[in-house]
Amino acid sequence: MGTEIEASLLPPQERESIKMVLLGTFVAVCGAFEYGISVGYSSPTEDAIISDLGLSLSQYSVFGSILTIGGMVGAISSGRIADILGRKGAMATSAAVCIVGWIAIAFSKVFHPSSLPWS
Repeated sequence: MGTEIEASLLPPQERESIKMVLLGTFVAVCGAFEYGISVGYSSPTEDAIISDLGLSLSQYSVFGSILTIGGMVGAISSGRIADILGRKGAMATSAAVCIVGWIAIAFSKVFHPSSLPWS
């Protein structure tokens, strides 16, 4: 209750800036949450992925490590991308790449590589 009284005493400009800080924090947390989902995505389906794709355990390990390799490339390049595009541009680019990846995962359930005309 004391927080509500204190918040109502703030000037409108400060209330708006607090809202933006909370929104920015929420967006950052969503990024971390999405990364956690990506890391854990293939874990419960390991057996199905191995059998569907005919992979050995070592081949599946490479499949599971691709996200880590992408994380290393992203860590190295993200600073330069932020310098070129700005923070918001870098976040938008990151979100676009992430969305494309999840769309690819979603469509991989629908389309099987053997159904492609050139296979």
